[in-house]
Amino acid sequence: MKDFPEKQLVINYLLGICTHREVKEVEKWLEENPRHVHLLQEIAKDLEKDSPLSVADKEEIKKDIFAEIDDRPFRDGLNPSFKEKDYRSGNTSKKSFFILPEFLFKAAAIILIVVLAGAGGYYYYQTNMQQKEIVWQERTLPHGQTATLRFSDGSIIKLNGGSTLRYPQRFNNSLREVHLKGEAFFSIARNESKPFVVHAGNITTRVLGTSFNVKAYNNEEKVQVAVSEGKVNVSQNEWADTLSGGNNQVVLEKNQWVTYRDDRGLLEKKEGDIWELMAWKDQVLVFNGKSFEEAARMMERWYGVNIVIKDEALKTVVLEGEHEDVSLEKVLDSIQFILGIEYTINGDRVTIRSS
Repeated sequence: MKDFPEKQLVINYLLGICTHREVKEVEKWLEENPRHVHLLQEIAKDLEKDSPLSVADKEEIKKDIFAEIDDRPFRDGLNPSFKEKDYRSGNTSKKSFFILPEFLFKAAAIILIVVLAGAGGYYYYQTNMQQKEIVWQERTLPHGQTATLRFSDGSIIKLNGGSTLRYPQRFNNSLREVHLKGEAFFSIARNESKPFVVHAGNITTRVLGTSFNVKAYNNEEKVQVAVSEGKVNVSQNEWADTLSGGNNQVVLEKNQWVTYRDDRGLLEKKEGDIWELMAWKDQVLVFNGKSFEEAARMMERWYGVNIVIKDEALKTVVLEGEHEDVSLEKVLDSIQFILGIEYTINGDRVTIRSS
């Protein structure tokens, strides 16, 4: 090979990503002239600049490798007494083998350096490119609808009405990450090397693989995470940590939940029957212990309507009851029977007042 090959070909050679034909092409070029090895060294130095290894690491690698070269009793030809160190025992043993000319031997050393350093830089570059090239998608549901999203890793997310889920078109190599506004039930496939992270409101939920519910609607003052199976870590976002005076996080297991309120800036952990907190995914509307005003918001998301309560006193009345897959009229009839209210439905607008 008389002409210097393209720089990218030499780079690929150093990184070990050449085809078999390209490897032979570069090696033939190296054998033609020792000066070619010097050019290879210069390219290797350029690659090392992009490596994530520290300067100390690189120098140590160079020192170890070139010490092996410089300590050889003979520079070329047959070396009948070259001592090879046994790194397991600390002993040395004599071996006979043919030593390459010095410029080729150093070329091999350079390749080893780049495998340890330059190839690391190449991987780092590729990983960063994947991060930069993340394509985000968004799914928004109107009130009155639910949807189930299935991901390539086997995870399933069920989205409640009035919710938005922002997620990457493809998860990267180290993290599965989504952003939620609203409510969703997560059934996450386990992957210990790739955590699943949910950002919702002012908290972040991190899991390896489990089932849990997150509720974080914009028009509500609290964010809630409840665990159905497995274990999750819930923490405040960095700026919210400042409000509470320090890092605030909790670990939740099955039948535990945590509530975060903006006005308190604290994570409040509780334990008990969590079925009510995620009954929506089974088409069950639960009002137990809810004020009429809170129940009205639930019905708005459930049925896709706008509810106006005319009497202030009604808003604070506490409701009880469970309604499984029934119409809005039947739910209102049930409340009417208990509280003696009157309601009118005009399109998607519901007006409620005391009778």
